[in-house]
Amino acid sequence: MIRTEPGKEHCKLCSSLLDGPRLDFGGLPACNRFHEIGVTPPTHPVVMTACKTCGLVQLVAYPRPDFVVPRVPWIRYREPDGHLDDVADRLIPMLSGKRAKSVGVGPFDGPLLDRLGRNGVASELLDLMGTPAAGRHAPGTYPYLETLQGLLRPAELAASAASCGGADVVVCRYLLEHSHDPLATLVGLRQLLGPGGVLVVEVPDSQKFLSRADYSFVWEEHICYFTESTVTRLATQAGYRILHLFRYEGVLEDALVLVLENSEGTAQARTEEIGDREAQLFLSYQANFPKQCAAWQSRLEGFVRDGRKIGLLGIGHQAIMFLNALGLQGYISVMADDEPDKQGSFAPGSSSPIVSSAAMASDLEIGVWLLAVSPRAIPAIENKFAAVLARGAKMYTIFAGNPDDGIAGLTP
Repeated sequence: MIRTEPGKEHCKLCSSLLDGPRLDFGGLPACNRFHEIGVTPPTHPVVMTACKTCGLVQLVAYPRPDFVVPRVPWIRYREPDGHLDDVADRLIPMLSGKRAKSVGVGPFDGPLLDRLGRNGVASELLDLMGTPAAGRHAPGTYPYLETLQGLLRPAELAASAASCGGADVVVCRYLLEHSHDPLATLVGLRQLLGPGGVLVVEVPDSQKFLSRADYSFVWEEHICYFTESTVTRLATQAGYRILHLFRYEGVLEDALVLVLENSEGTAQARTEEIGDREAQLFLSYQANFPKQCAAWQSRLEGFVRDGRKIGLLGIGHQAIMFLNALGLQGYISVMADDEPDKQGSFAPGSSSPIVSSAAMASDLEIGVWLLAVSPRAIPAIENKFAAVLARGAKMYTIFAGNPDDGIAGLTP
């Protein structure tokens, strides 16, 4: 059992005492707490550290699920799926000669199940949120990943295992990093596997954003920040053998896909527990935080002093973390996003309502556009708003160390 008393937190991978240096972001609002005018959202401390023993970067102070449960019904996240054709192509030969069955446990598993289905693999997507274990939610809340992660535990998965266990493939994409107990999550998922079955786990690799000192990627709902080294240690600790690990390159972060088989009860080579590389990476990340805050504040202050209003485009959790953690709220005049559900509401930490990108473009006083969007979307934005650039406005990505892509960078 991992203890969580303040000051006595233990690592979510190896259970070592987390007594190393910490990066304290202070009290932050939940990134999904979009609100109406006049409402100031509550805050919660967010503190990050790295285990000196195994290297896992993780939050040691983060909000309870009932703090981050969405208060609006339209909160839904997107995860990359362009690489899943390749993942399916690699899995199918492992299932040859079987009337194979696949099971998914979360909202991001359907695209891979669909691809397996086109190759004759029967599939089922569990409705864990509809089980008695999910409990009843408070009026005005709309449970999502923060609640689902708590259902991926041995006891809660036991009923699902009784009714639909014995799967040849169990899929769990982009949920392990949300888990408050990732070791228990992996142990629980084993119950869904049949003899010779494989567990497919996908997580974002945190290596790039940690190396680039990009603080927009920290999120109160992401408890663990895996690298290839730490996620493989976790899988081994949970009693799995790693059959394959596939890396899919991304501009801002890579995707790691692990194919695991149950090795519980069999002899395994002990994995090296020392995480010096990750621990040193975190120390650099921690040390650079005040520098990045000062650099962003100084540059934006300069824009405002020159009479240029600043707009922020793409109001997701990265933009909101960027705004609040780096203390930039007072510099942003306009918040813009083309999701209709967001328009007219206020992002947590902002005092201006969200408008469309076209509305921001019509404001001739906006001289600086900060882009919190995928790098793949930047050329289309430049093309769409060529007239904005022609009148002298500048566009900058918020993501530290991002390849140019025609957009100037602000941070050192």
